[in-house]
Amino acid sequence: MHPSATPPAPGRTPVCAPLWAVLAVTFVNSLGTGIVTNGVFFVARESYGFGATANYGLGLLLGLFYVAGALGVSPILLRLAARHKAISTRAVLVCVTSSLGLLCFLPLLVERLNAGSWAIWIFTACYSALSGSLWPMIEGYLSGGRRDKDLRSAVGRFNVVWGIAVVVAFWLMAPLVKPWPLGIIAILGVLHVFTAVMTWPLGAEPGRHLESRHEPHPRVYRSLLGVLRVLLPTSYFIAAAWQPFAPTAVERIGVAVAWQTPLVATWMASRVLVFCVMERWHGWHGRWRTPLAGAFLLGIGFAASVLSPLVGTGLPGTARDDRRRLSILGLGMGVIYSASLYYAMEVGDGSPPEQARRIIGLGFTLGPACGLAGTLVSSPTCCPAWPSRSRSSLLWDWSWQSLAWLPPVVIRGVRANKPRTRQPYKGMTDSIGRRPERAAQS
Repeated sequence: MHPSATPPAPGRTPVCAPLWAVLAVTFVNSLGTGIVTNGVFFVARESYGFGATANYGLGLLLGLFYVAGALGVSPILLRLAARHKAISTRAVLVCVTSSLGLLCFLPLLVERLNAGSWAIWIFTACYSALSGSLWPMIEGYLSGGRRDKDLRSAVGRFNVVWGIAVVVAFWLMAPLVKPWPLGIIAILGVLHVFTAVMTWPLGAEPGRHLESRHEPHPRVYRSLLGVLRVLLPTSYFIAAAWQPFAPTAVERIGVAVAWQTPLVATWMASRVLVFCVMERWHGWHGRWRTPLAGAFLLGIGFAASVLSPLVGTGLPGTARDDRRRLSILGLGMGVIYSASLYYAMEVGDGSPPEQARRIIGLGFTLGPACGLAGTLVSSPTCCPAWPSRSRSSLLWDWSWQSLAWLPPVVIRGVRANKPRTRQPYKGMTDSIGRRPERAAQS
């Protein structure tokens, strides 16, 4: 069920939330997406000495609890708000944001008590579950009371705002990663508590879900949507596999700690650039080159930025080269995300289906899981008999083979969604037993 489609309790009138208020709440909470969902691996490395293996374990935990929050906790909270008159959706949103804020002080408090690294695991799991339950409610305020062109414009601005917030978060945390890493999370807690006050202009309930008028669209749109439904979880898989390894990758090429998060934010900045261009320029609508270009950029960007540090001597590794590789990765992810969202709203009813959430969540979880398996297999403690170069070559081969299925998937999606015209079978007859050609003659 779409968040804004949940029937409100008696006595509360749903209203269309002001777009500026939704975007303001989105921006502040997206800083948390940048600092925790994408940046917690830098904090864990500086605070607790986490390597690639531990960070992949942390990423797997993050993915599992995020999906649990989005698919389990969020529907429960929304039903609770719908059935009880005293509880509104805004009240639930305030409770979630306040809980996120208080939770952010846990790692710093435990560090003061010198109680070990367990706090970052508990914090990541709880924060991910709460964050996963938060965004469906914000999306409900975004889409409630809007449809068709107004909805597409609002979603386009929404993407630009949260994309910029993630980039800003990576730049703001850069000077504090080395001297005070856990302080970054504590500062985020203050912002989350402040967000609870910002939710007041949203209204007690989001606007009602308006059915799309289903304006005519070219037949190719449905075929393009079928292909992008495969590429979208693939992009999430790649992003989730890259983030836990990012601190190790930039460390191997000799980037100073204060410049590591700005360097990694390169792919996020290029993604925002694509969001802005594709939201304003519509020449890519209905073009097959859009998903093909997105798949190509995604594969090349992943191979260049993620795999080159793994093989060590395979590709040159400088900060300038890494910026270019990450830019390619971000361009591919931006193209796929923007196109997927557009065709889903054009062909469908404008709301993300439950099945799509599960598929995206699967990619969000399998990315760190595969990365964890790869680091364990390639570690000397797991396979001490293998030379280090053999382990790197094996991981290189596996990674390239994992990318090799991208073109066949696109081609198969095109064929599977291509409209077919039925040709009459030569031996078929009409209702009284005559063949079509004889029936036409008579």
